[in-house]
Amino acid sequence: MFQLQVDELLSEVRPHEGRMIKAENALRKLKSIIERIPNREPKPILQAERDQHDSHTVRIPFSNPRPEKDAKYMLAYSKPASINVVGSYARKTAIQVGDQLGVDLAVTMPSSIFQEKDYLNYRYFHKRAYYLACIATAIEESEKCTFVINYTYQNDNHLQPIIAVSPGDGDDDFSRSKCQIRIILAAEGATFPLSKTLPNKNCIRLKAEGGTSSDRSTVPTPFYNASLRSECSSLAYLKHLHGASLQSDGFADACVLGSVWLRQRGTGTGLASGGFGAFEWACMMALLLQGGGPKGKPMLSKGHSSYQLFQATLQFLSMTDLVAKPVSVEADTVDVSAPAHPVLFDGARGMNILFKMTPWSYAMLRHDASGTLKLQNDPLSDLFDACFMASLNDPKQRFGSIVLLPLRQLHASATQTADAIGDDMAFCRHAYQVLKTGLGDRVSLIHMKPPGKPAYSPARSKQHPESTSRIQIGLLLNPEQVNRTVDRGPSAEDKEEAAAFRRFWGEKAELRRFKDGSIQESLVWSQNDPRENVLEQIVTYIIRRHIREDVKGA
Repeated sequence: MFQLQVDELLSEVRPHEGRMIKAENALRKLKSIIERIPNREPKPILQAERDQHDSHTVRIPFSNPRPEKDAKYMLAYSKPASINVVGSYARKTAIQVGDQLGVDLAVTMPSSIFQEKDYLNYRYFHKRAYYLACIATAIEESEKCTFVINYTYQNDNHLQPIIAVSPGDGDDDFSRSKCQIRIILAAEGATFPLSKTLPNKNCIRLKAEGGTSSDRSTVPTPFYNASLRSECSSLAYLKHLHGASLQSDGFADACVLGSVWLRQRGTGTGLASGGFGAFEWACMMALLLQGGGPKGKPMLSKGHSSYQLFQATLQFLSMTDLVAKPVSVEADTVDVSAPAHPVLFDGARGMNILFKMTPWSYAMLRHDASGTLKLQNDPLSDLFDACFMASLNDPKQRFGSIVLLPLRQLHASATQTADAIGDDMAFCRHAYQVLKTGLGDRVSLIHMKPPGKPAYSPARSKQHPESTSRIQIGLLLNPEQVNRTVDRGPSAEDKEEAAAFRRFWGEKAELRRFKDGSIQESLVWSQNDPRENVLEQIVTYIIRRHIREDVKGA
Protein backbone atom coordinates (compact mmCIF):
# COMPACT_ATOMS: atom_id res chain seq x y z
CA MET A 1 0.00 0.00 0.00
CA PHE A 2 2.81 2.42 0.88
CA GLN A 3 4.53 1.81 -2.46
CA LEU A 4 1.25 2.38 -4.32
CA GLN A 5 0.82 5.67 -2.49
CA VAL A 6 4.37 6.72 -3.40
CA ASP A 7 3.83 5.84 -7.07
CA GLU A 8 0.61 7.87 -7.17
CA LEU A 9 2.32 10.83 -5.49
CA LEU A 10 5.15 10.78 -8.06
CA SER A 11 2.66 10.88 -10.93
CA GLU A 12 0.63 13.68 -9.36
CA VAL A 13 3.40 16.18 -8.54
CA ARG A 14 5.25 16.06 -11.86
CA PRO A 15 4.48 18.89 -14.30
CA HIS A 16 1.76 18.12 -16.83
CA GLU A 17 3.52 17.98 -20.21
CA GLY A 18 0.56 19.39 -22.12
CA ARG A 19 0.50 22.50 -19.95
CA MET A 20 4.21 23.19 -20.49
CA ILE A 21 3.98 23.71 -24.27
CA LYS A 22 3.49 27.48 -23.99
CA ALA A 23 6.31 27.78 -21.46
CA GLU A 24 8.69 25.87 -23.73
CA ASN A 25 7.71 28.13 -26.64
CA ALA A 26 8.53 31.11 -24.40
CA LEU A 27 11.92 29.58 -23.61
CA ARG A 28 12.70 29.26 -27.31
CA LYS A 29 11.60 32.84 -27.95
CA LEU A 30 13.78 34.17 -25.12
CA LYS A 31 16.72 32.13 -26.39
CA SER A 32 16.27 33.63 -29.85
CA ILE A 33 16.19 37.18 -28.47
CA ILE A 34 19.36 36.63 -26.42
CA GLU A 35 21.20 35.10 -29.39
CA ARG A 36 20.54 38.25 -31.46
CA ILE A 37 21.91 40.73 -28.91
CA PRO A 38 24.82 42.60 -30.52
CA ASN A 39 28.21 42.74 -28.83
CA ARG A 40 29.15 45.80 -26.80
CA GLU A 41 32.77 46.87 -26.84
CA PRO A 42 34.66 47.09 -23.52
CA LYS A 43 34.16 50.39 -21.72
CA PRO A 44 35.26 51.87 -18.40
CA ILE A 45 32.66 51.34 -15.68
CA LEU A 46 31.47 54.96 -15.45
CA GLN A 47 31.12 55.28 -19.23
CA ALA A 48 29.33 51.93 -19.58
CA GLU A 49 26.86 52.86 -16.84
CA ARG A 50 26.31 56.34 -18.28
CA ASP A 51 25.68 54.98 -21.78
CA GLN A 52 23.23 52.39 -20.42
CA HIS A 53 21.29 54.98 -18.43
CA ASP A 54 21.22 57.55 -21.25
CA SER A 55 20.03 55.14 -23.95
CA HIS A 56 17.83 52.63 -22.08
CA THR A 57 15.39 52.47 -19.17
CA VAL A 58 16.93 49.30 -17.77
CA ARG A 59 19.40 49.87 -14.94
CA ILE A 60 22.48 47.81 -14.02
CA PRO A 61 21.78 45.78 -10.83
CA PHE A 62 25.20 46.17 -9.23
CA SER A 63 25.59 44.31 -5.94
CA ASN A 64 26.94 46.04 -2.87
CA PRO A 65 29.57 47.34 -2.72
CA ARG A 66 29.28 49.04 -6.10
CA PRO A 67 32.36 49.24 -8.37
CA GLU A 68 34.88 51.87 -7.37
CA LYS A 69 34.92 54.95 -9.58
CA ASP A 70 38.61 54.53 -10.35
CA ALA A 71 38.35 50.78 -11.13
CA LYS A 72 40.68 49.83 -13.99
CA TYR A 73 38.69 46.93 -15.47
CA MET A 74 36.16 47.21 -18.31
CA LEU A 75 32.56 46.13 -18.80
CA ALA A 76 31.58 44.39 -22.05
CA TYR A 77 28.99 42.15 -23.66
CA SER A 78 29.77 39.28 -26.02
CA LYS A 79 27.53 36.56 -27.33
CA PRO A 80 26.90 33.75 -24.83
CA ALA A 81 29.01 30.60 -24.97
CA SER A 82 25.79 28.59 -24.55
CA ILE A 83 22.13 28.90 -23.53
CA ASN A 84 20.59 25.89 -21.78
CA VAL A 85 17.62 24.94 -19.65
CA VAL A 86 19.06 23.71 -16.34
CA GLY A 87 17.81 22.73 -12.90
CA SER A 88 15.21 20.21 -11.86
CA TYR A 89 13.01 20.88 -14.90
CA ALA A 90 15.83 19.89 -17.25
CA ARG A 91 16.53 16.78 -15.15
CA LYS A 92 12.79 15.89 -15.10
CA THR A 93 12.75 15.87 -11.29
CA ALA A 94 10.74 19.08 -10.86
CA ILE A 95 7.55 19.11 -8.84
CA GLN A 96 4.55 21.36 -9.46
CA VAL A 97 2.23 22.12 -6.59
CA GLY A 98 0.35 25.38 -7.10
CA ASP A 99 2.65 28.03 -8.61
CA GLN A 100 5.87 26.56 -7.26
CA LEU A 101 7.52 25.46 -10.53
CA GLY A 102 10.53 27.47 -11.64
CA VAL A 103 12.20 26.90 -15.01
CA ASP A 104 15.81 28.11 -15.23
CA LEU A 105 17.34 29.27 -18.49
CA ALA A 106 21.10 29.49 -17.95
CA VAL A 107 23.04 31.93 -20.14
CA THR A 108 26.74 31.08 -20.02
CA MET A 109 28.92 34.17 -20.32
CA PRO A 110 32.03 33.76 -22.51
CA SER A 111 35.36 33.70 -20.72
CA SER A 112 36.63 36.39 -23.13
CA ILE A 113 34.89 39.17 -21.15
CA PHE A 114 36.76 38.25 -17.95
CA GLN A 115 40.32 38.79 -16.81
CA GLU A 116 42.53 36.52 -14.75
CA LYS A 117 41.96 38.39 -11.47
CA ASP A 118 38.22 38.95 -11.83
CA TYR A 119 37.45 36.45 -9.08
CA LEU A 120 38.76 39.06 -6.61
CA ASN A 121 36.90 41.97 -4.98
CA TYR A 122 33.46 41.55 -6.62
CA ARG A 123 34.84 42.18 -10.10
CA TYR A 124 33.15 39.10 -11.54
CA PHE A 125 29.81 40.07 -10.00
CA HIS A 126 30.02 43.62 -11.33
CA LYS A 127 30.70 42.38 -14.86
CA ARG A 128 27.92 39.86 -14.40
CA ALA A 129 25.46 42.64 -13.44
CA TYR A 130 26.28 44.57 -16.63
CA TYR A 131 25.83 41.43 -18.73
CA LEU A 132 22.43 40.82 -17.11
CA ALA A 133 21.34 44.39 -17.82
CA CYS A 134 22.20 43.92 -21.51
CA ILE A 135 19.94 40.86 -21.66
CA ALA A 136 17.13 42.63 -19.78
CA THR A 137 17.41 45.58 -22.16
CA ALA A 138 17.08 43.34 -25.21
CA ILE A 139 13.97 41.59 -23.85
CA GLU A 140 12.40 44.86 -22.68
CA GLU A 141 12.93 46.55 -26.05
CA SER A 142 12.04 43.58 -28.27
CA GLU A 143 9.06 44.31 -30.52
CA LYS A 144 8.26 40.62 -30.90
CA CYS A 145 7.44 39.83 -27.28
CA THR A 146 5.22 41.10 -24.49
CA PHE A 147 6.86 39.35 -21.56
CA VAL A 148 6.88 41.13 -18.19
CA ILE A 149 10.36 41.10 -16.66
CA ASN A 150 11.69 41.99 -13.23
CA TYR A 151 14.95 41.70 -11.40
CA THR A 152 15.05 39.32 -8.48
CA TYR A 153 17.80 37.38 -6.71
CA GLN A 154 18.87 33.80 -7.27
CA ASN A 155 18.32 31.95 -3.98
CA ASP A 156 18.02 35.32 -2.15
CA ASN A 157 21.74 35.89 -2.74
CA HIS A 158 22.40 39.61 -3.18
CA LEU A 159 25.46 38.81 -5.31
CA GLN A 160 23.34 37.03 -7.95
CA PRO A 161 20.59 39.16 -9.48
CA ILE A 162 18.60 37.34 -12.19
CA ILE A 163 15.68 38.09 -14.52
CA ALA A 164 12.23 36.77 -13.65
CA VAL A 165 10.03 36.44 -16.74
CA SER A 166 6.25 36.48 -16.29
CA PRO A 167 3.60 35.74 -18.96
CA GLY A 168 2.70 38.43 -21.45
CA ASP A 169 -0.26 38.80 -23.81
CA GLY A 170 -1.22 36.73 -26.84
CA ASP A 171 1.37 34.18 -27.91
CA ASP A 172 3.55 35.11 -24.95
CA ASP A 173 0.95 34.05 -22.37
CA PHE A 174 2.26 30.90 -20.68
CA SER A 175 0.21 31.38 -17.49
CA ARG A 176 -1.53 28.01 -17.99
CA SER A 177 1.85 26.38 -17.34
CA LYS A 178 1.75 27.78 -13.78
CA CYS A 179 5.48 28.42 -13.77
CA GLN A 180 7.98 31.24 -13.78
CA ILE A 181 10.91 31.43 -16.15
CA ARG A 182 14.15 32.63 -14.57
CA ILE A 183 17.08 33.77 -16.68
CA ILE A 184 20.19 33.01 -14.66
CA LEU A 185 23.82 33.59 -15.56
CA ALA A 186 26.68 31.13 -15.53
CA ALA A 187 30.39 31.20 -16.34
CA GLU A 188 32.46 28.68 -18.25
CA GLY A 189 33.99 26.11 -15.92
CA ALA A 190 37.60 26.98 -16.75
CA THR A 191 37.16 30.76 -16.38
CA PHE A 192 38.83 30.79 -12.95
CA PRO A 193 41.11 28.17 -11.37
CA LEU A 194 39.27 25.97 -8.90
CA SER A 195 42.11 26.34 -6.39
CA LYS A 196 41.49 30.11 -6.11
CA THR A 197 37.92 29.77 -4.83
CA LEU A 198 38.23 26.95 -2.29
CA PRO A 199 36.43 27.59 1.04
CA ASN A 200 39.71 28.30 2.85
CA LYS A 201 40.80 31.03 0.39
CA ASN A 202 40.29 34.77 0.63
CA CYS A 203 38.92 36.50 -2.48
CA ILE A 204 38.10 39.94 -1.04
CA ARG A 205 41.26 41.95 -0.48
CA LEU A 206 40.03 44.79 1.69
CA LYS A 207 42.22 47.84 2.09
CA ALA A 208 42.95 49.63 5.33
CA GLU A 209 43.37 53.37 5.64
CA GLY A 210 46.26 54.63 3.59
CA GLY A 211 45.66 52.10 0.80
CA THR A 212 47.60 49.24 2.36
CA SER A 213 46.31 45.69 2.56
CA SER A 214 44.18 45.01 5.62
CA ASP A 215 44.69 42.12 8.04
CA ARG A 216 41.14 41.06 7.10
CA SER A 217 42.48 40.02 3.69
CA THR A 218 43.68 36.78 5.29
CA VAL A 219 40.18 35.80 6.50
CA PRO A 220 38.62 33.04 4.36
CA THR A 221 35.54 34.07 2.36
CA PRO A 222 33.66 30.77 1.90
CA PHE A 223 30.26 32.31 1.06
CA TYR A 224 31.66 34.66 -1.57
CA ASN A 225 33.84 31.90 -3.04
CA ALA A 226 31.00 29.39 -3.24
CA SER A 227 28.68 31.98 -4.81
CA LEU A 228 31.22 32.48 -7.59
CA ARG A 229 32.02 28.77 -7.93
CA SER A 230 28.31 27.92 -8.20
CA GLU A 231 28.16 30.04 -11.36
CA CYS A 232 31.17 28.27 -12.85
CA SER A 233 29.71 24.81 -12.22
CA SER A 234 26.11 25.17 -13.37
CA LEU A 235 26.49 22.90 -16.40
CA ALA A 236 28.89 20.61 -14.55
CA TYR A 237 26.20 19.87 -11.95
CA LEU A 238 23.61 19.30 -14.65
CA LYS A 239 25.88 16.62 -16.15
CA HIS A 240 26.80 15.23 -12.72
CA LEU A 241 23.19 14.76 -11.62
CA HIS A 242 22.21 13.33 -14.99
CA GLY A 243 25.03 10.81 -14.61
CA ALA A 244 23.75 9.84 -11.16
CA SER A 245 20.28 9.18 -12.57
CA LEU A 246 21.81 6.86 -15.20
CA GLN A 247 23.75 4.92 -12.54
CA SER A 248 20.84 4.56 -10.11
CA ASP A 249 17.33 3.68 -11.29
CA GLY A 250 15.79 5.12 -8.13
CA PHE A 251 17.73 8.41 -8.12
CA ALA A 252 15.28 10.61 -10.08
CA ASP A 253 12.22 9.50 -8.09
CA ALA A 254 14.15 9.89 -4.81
CA CYS A 255 14.87 13.50 -5.84
CA VAL A 256 11.13 14.08 -6.29
CA LEU A 257 10.34 12.52 -2.91
CA GLY A 258 12.98 14.72 -1.28
CA SER A 259 11.55 17.82 -2.96
CA VAL A 260 8.05 17.04 -1.67
CA TRP A 261 9.35 16.31 1.85
CA LEU A 262 11.28 19.60 1.95
CA ARG A 263 8.40 21.65 0.55
CA GLN A 264 5.97 20.34 3.18
CA ARG A 265 8.38 21.65 5.82
CA GLY A 266 8.90 25.05 4.22
CA THR A 267 12.55 24.35 3.46
CA GLY A 268 14.05 25.50 0.17
CA THR A 269 17.24 26.38 -1.63
CA GLY A 270 16.96 30.14 -1.00
CA LEU A 271 18.74 31.78 1.93
CA ALA A 272 15.43 32.93 3.44
CA SER A 273 14.02 29.38 3.38
CA GLY A 274 17.05 27.58 4.81
CA GLY A 275 19.52 27.11 1.95
CA PHE A 276 18.66 23.43 1.40
CA GLY A 277 16.23 22.63 -1.39
CA ALA A 278 15.74 20.23 -4.28
CA PHE A 279 19.16 21.00 -5.78
CA GLU A 280 21.04 20.42 -2.52
CA TRP A 281 19.06 17.22 -1.86
CA ALA A 282 19.94 15.87 -5.31
CA CYS A 283 23.61 16.86 -4.98
CA MET A 284 23.85 15.27 -1.54
CA MET A 285 22.47 11.96 -2.84
CA ALA A 286 24.73 12.05 -5.90
CA LEU A 287 27.81 12.65 -3.72
CA LEU A 288 26.82 9.93 -1.25
CA LEU A 289 26.48 7.49 -4.15
CA GLN A 290 30.19 8.24 -4.81
CA GLY A 291 31.64 8.46 -1.30
CA GLY A 292 31.24 10.09 2.07
CA GLY A 293 31.51 6.84 4.02
CA PRO A 294 34.40 5.17 5.90
CA LYS A 295 37.60 5.13 3.83
CA GLY A 296 35.82 7.06 1.08
CA LYS A 297 33.32 4.30 0.32
CA PRO A 298 29.81 5.23 -0.92
CA MET A 299 27.20 5.92 1.75
CA LEU A 300 24.32 5.01 -0.59
CA SER A 301 23.87 2.00 -2.84
CA LYS A 302 23.09 2.39 -6.53
CA GLY A 303 20.75 -0.60 -6.25
CA HIS A 304 18.44 1.05 -3.71
CA SER A 305 14.87 1.88 -4.66
CA SER A 306 13.69 5.48 -4.64
CA TYR A 307 12.23 5.24 -1.13
CA GLN A 308 15.32 3.45 0.20
CA LEU A 309 17.49 6.29 -1.15
CA PHE A 310 15.11 8.83 0.39
CA GLN A 311 15.19 7.07 3.76
CA ALA A 312 18.98 6.64 3.73
CA THR A 313 19.44 10.35 2.96
CA LEU A 314 17.26 11.24 5.95
CA GLN A 315 19.36 8.92 8.12
CA PHE A 316 22.54 10.64 6.93
CA LEU A 317 21.08 14.06 7.76
CA SER A 318 19.87 12.92 11.17
CA MET A 319 22.94 10.98 12.30
CA THR A 320 25.83 12.94 10.76
CA ASP A 321 26.89 16.26 12.27
CA LEU A 322 28.42 18.07 9.31
CA VAL A 323 29.40 21.00 11.54
CA ALA A 324 31.53 18.98 13.96
CA LYS A 325 32.72 16.57 11.29
CA PRO A 326 32.72 17.97 7.72
CA VAL A 327 32.44 15.43 4.91
CA SER A 328 34.46 15.69 1.69
CA VAL A 329 34.04 13.67 -1.47
CA GLU A 330 37.08 13.49 -3.78
CA ALA A 331 38.90 16.15 -1.75
CA ASP A 332 40.85 14.49 1.04
CA THR A 333 43.67 17.05 1.07
CA VAL A 334 41.55 20.23 1.23
CA ASP A 335 40.81 21.92 4.56
CA VAL A 336 37.08 22.63 4.30
CA SER A 337 36.16 23.23 7.94
CA ALA A 338 33.95 26.24 8.63
CA PRO A 339 33.17 27.25 12.24
CA ALA A 340 29.49 26.69 13.14
CA HIS A 341 28.52 25.89 9.54
CA PRO A 342 27.75 22.51 7.91
CA VAL A 343 30.10 21.32 5.17
CA LEU A 344 29.54 18.68 2.48
CA PHE A 345 32.37 19.47 0.09
CA ASP A 346 32.29 18.37 -3.54
CA GLY A 347 35.97 18.18 -4.44
CA ALA A 348 35.45 17.54 -8.16
CA ARG A 349 33.59 20.84 -8.57
CA GLY A 350 35.25 22.67 -5.68
CA MET A 351 32.16 23.70 -3.73
CA ASN A 352 30.52 23.17 -0.37
CA ILE A 353 26.97 22.43 -1.52
CA LEU A 354 25.64 23.55 1.89
CA PHE A 355 27.23 27.02 1.73
CA LYS A 356 23.84 28.78 1.96
CA MET A 357 22.86 26.96 5.15
CA THR A 358 23.10 28.58 8.56
CA PRO A 359 23.52 27.04 12.04
CA TRP A 360 19.79 27.42 12.69
CA SER A 361 18.55 26.10 9.32
CA TYR A 362 20.85 23.08 9.59
CA ALA A 363 19.62 22.34 13.12
CA MET A 364 16.02 22.58 11.89
CA LEU A 365 16.73 20.25 8.95
CA ARG A 366 18.25 17.63 11.25
CA HIS A 367 15.34 18.00 13.66
CA ASP A 368 12.85 17.36 10.85
CA ALA A 369 14.84 14.38 9.53
CA SER A 370 14.97 12.81 13.00
CA GLY A 371 11.25 13.38 13.51
CA THR A 372 10.38 11.68 10.22
CA LEU A 373 12.56 8.66 11.01
CA LYS A 374 10.94 8.26 14.45
CA LEU A 375 7.55 7.87 12.79
CA GLN A 376 8.73 4.67 11.11
CA ASN A 377 8.77 2.98 14.53
CA ASP A 378 5.33 4.26 15.50
CA PRO A 379 2.69 1.65 14.56
CA LEU A 380 -0.13 4.16 15.04
CA SER A 381 1.20 6.77 12.62
CA ASP A 382 0.38 7.05 8.93
CA LEU A 383 3.94 7.14 7.59
CA PHE A 384 3.01 8.24 4.06
CA ASP A 385 0.79 11.06 5.26
CA ALA A 386 3.36 12.22 7.83
CA CYS A 387 6.22 12.19 5.29
CA PHE A 388 4.64 13.70 2.21
CA MET A 389 1.13 15.02 2.83
CA ALA A 390 1.03 16.76 6.21
CA SER A 391 2.14 20.39 6.02
CA LEU A 392 4.52 21.40 8.79
CA ASN A 393 5.03 24.90 7.43
CA ASP A 394 2.82 26.72 9.94
CA PRO A 395 5.11 28.32 12.56
CA LYS A 396 2.29 28.40 15.11
CA GLN A 397 2.21 24.62 15.03
CA ARG A 398 5.95 24.05 14.77
CA PHE A 399 7.19 26.30 17.59
CA GLY A 400 6.30 26.90 21.21
CA SER A 401 6.92 30.63 20.93
CA ILE A 402 7.42 33.07 18.05
CA VAL A 403 9.22 36.42 18.03
CA LEU A 404 8.77 38.93 15.20
CA LEU A 405 11.77 41.25 15.11
CA PRO A 406 12.00 44.28 12.78
CA LEU A 407 15.07 44.23 10.57
CA ARG A 408 17.75 46.82 11.01
CA GLN A 409 21.17 47.34 9.52
CA LEU A 410 24.23 46.56 11.57
CA HIS A 411 27.71 47.93 11.43
CA ALA A 412 29.09 44.70 10.02
CA SER A 413 32.09 43.12 11.66
CA ALA A 414 35.26 42.43 9.70
CA THR A 415 34.28 38.83 8.98
CA GLN A 416 30.76 39.73 7.84
CA THR A 417 32.02 42.45 5.54
CA ALA A 418 34.76 40.24 4.16
CA ASP A 419 32.47 37.35 3.28
CA ALA A 420 29.70 39.39 1.58
CA ILE A 421 26.85 37.66 3.39
CA GLY A 422 24.50 40.63 3.02
CA ASP A 423 22.86 42.94 5.55
CA ASP A 424 19.87 40.72 6.33
CA MET A 425 21.97 37.65 7.06
CA ALA A 426 24.48 39.68 9.10
CA PHE A 427 21.61 40.89 11.27
CA CYS A 428 20.19 37.36 11.60
CA ARG A 429 23.56 35.96 12.67
CA HIS A 430 23.95 38.68 15.28
CA ALA A 431 20.42 38.16 16.64
CA TYR A 432 20.87 34.39 16.68
CA GLN A 433 24.05 34.58 18.76
CA VAL A 434 22.42 36.99 21.20
CA LEU A 435 19.34 34.78 21.65
CA LYS A 436 21.39 31.58 21.87
CA THR A 437 23.57 33.06 24.62
CA GLY A 438 20.67 34.61 26.49
CA LEU A 439 18.20 31.70 26.36
CA GLY A 440 20.68 28.85 26.89
CA ASP A 441 19.00 25.56 27.81
CA ARG A 442 15.55 27.14 28.07
CA VAL A 443 15.12 26.35 24.37
CA SER A 444 16.19 23.31 22.38
CA LEU A 445 16.22 25.11 19.02
CA ILE A 446 16.18 28.68 17.69
CA HIS A 447 15.13 29.16 14.06
CA MET A 448 15.50 32.44 12.16
CA LYS A 449 13.46 33.16 9.04
CA PRO A 450 14.38 36.45 7.33
CA PRO A 451 12.06 37.92 4.69
CA GLY A 452 12.78 36.87 1.12
CA LYS A 453 13.99 39.35 -1.45
CA PRO A 454 11.05 40.52 -3.61
CA ALA A 455 11.31 41.19 -7.33
CA TYR A 456 11.68 44.78 -8.53
CA SER A 457 11.48 46.65 -11.80
CA PRO A 458 14.63 46.77 -13.96
CA ALA A 459 13.97 50.49 -14.37
CA ARG A 460 15.05 50.94 -10.73
CA SER A 461 18.73 50.96 -9.89
CA LYS A 462 18.31 48.67 -6.87
CA GLN A 463 15.79 47.02 -4.63
CA HIS A 464 14.55 49.20 -1.80
CA PRO A 465 13.99 47.25 1.42
CA GLU A 466 10.57 47.31 3.00
CA SER A 467 10.51 49.37 6.18
CA THR A 468 8.14 46.84 7.75
CA SER A 469 10.29 43.77 7.02
CA ARG A 470 10.61 41.45 9.99
CA ILE A 471 12.54 38.36 10.96
CA GLN A 472 10.41 35.51 12.23
CA ILE A 473 12.15 33.75 15.12
CA GLY A 474 10.73 30.37 16.17
CA LEU A 475 11.64 28.86 19.54
CA LEU A 476 11.34 25.18 20.46
CA LEU A 477 10.98 25.29 24.22
CA ASN A 478 12.50 23.02 26.84
CA PRO A 479 9.52 22.66 29.22
CA GLU A 480 11.65 21.62 32.19
CA GLN A 481 13.80 24.77 32.07
CA VAL A 482 11.87 27.51 30.28
CA ASN A 483 10.18 28.96 33.39
CA ARG A 484 13.24 28.84 35.67
CA THR A 485 13.39 32.08 37.69
CA VAL A 486 17.04 31.97 38.81
CA ASP A 487 20.03 31.46 36.51
CA ARG A 488 23.39 30.59 38.01
CA GLY A 489 26.36 31.99 36.13
CA PRO A 490 30.12 31.55 36.57
CA SER A 491 31.86 31.59 39.93
CA ALA A 492 33.10 34.91 41.26
CA GLU A 493 36.60 33.40 41.36
CA ASP A 494 36.60 32.92 37.57
CA LYS A 495 37.40 36.51 36.70
CA GLU A 496 37.31 36.21 32.88
CA GLU A 497 34.01 34.32 32.63
CA ALA A 498 32.41 36.51 35.28
CA ALA A 499 33.44 39.64 33.38
CA ALA A 500 32.02 38.22 30.14
CA PHE A 501 28.77 37.35 31.96
CA ARG A 502 28.43 40.92 33.24
CA ARG A 503 29.24 42.42 29.83
CA PHE A 504 26.40 40.44 28.31
CA TRP A 505 23.78 40.93 31.04
CA GLY A 506 24.73 44.40 32.26
CA GLU A 507 22.81 45.69 35.27
CA LYS A 508 20.69 42.51 35.37
CA ALA A 509 23.64 40.45 36.64
CA GLU A 510 24.20 40.28 40.40
CA LEU A 511 26.54 38.40 42.73
CA ARG A 512 24.70 35.98 45.04
CA ARG A 513 25.61 33.45 47.71
CA PHE A 514 23.68 30.17 47.34
CA LYS A 515 22.73 27.59 49.97
CA ASP A 516 25.63 25.35 49.02
CA GLY A 517 28.03 28.17 49.99
CA SER A 518 29.07 29.06 46.44
CA ILE A 519 29.27 32.69 45.32
CA GLN A 520 28.22 33.06 41.69
CA GLU A 521 27.07 35.59 39.16
CA SER A 522 23.32 35.19 38.81
CA LEU A 523 20.08 36.43 37.23
CA VAL A 524 16.69 36.64 38.91
CA TRP A 525 13.47 36.86 36.85
CA SER A 526 10.11 37.96 38.19
CA GLN A 527 6.92 35.88 38.31
CA ASN A 528 4.76 38.68 39.71
CA ASP A 529 3.43 39.97 36.38
CA PRO A 530 1.12 37.38 34.77
CA ARG A 531 1.20 39.33 31.50
CA GLU A 532 4.93 38.74 31.01
CA ASN A 533 6.38 35.26 31.57
CA VAL A 534 10.05 34.52 32.21
CA LEU A 535 10.80 33.76 28.55
CA GLU A 536 9.28 37.05 27.43
CA GLN A 537 11.24 38.97 30.06
CA ILE A 538 14.54 37.47 28.87
CA VAL A 539 13.86 37.98 25.16
CA THR A 540 12.74 41.58 25.69
CA TYR A 541 15.76 42.38 27.84
CA ILE A 542 18.45 40.93 25.58
CA ILE A 543 16.90 42.38 22.41
CA ARG A 544 16.78 45.82 24.03
CA ARG A 545 20.34 45.53 25.30
CA HIS A 546 22.09 43.98 22.30
CA ILE A 547 19.93 44.48 19.20
CA ARG A 548 17.67 47.52 19.41
CA GLU A 549 16.66 49.82 22.23
CA ASP A 550 13.08 50.26 21.02
CA VAL A 551 11.36 46.87 21.08
CA LYS A 552 7.78 48.18 20.70
CA GLY A 553 7.74 47.00 17.09
CA ALA A 554 8.74 43.45 18.03
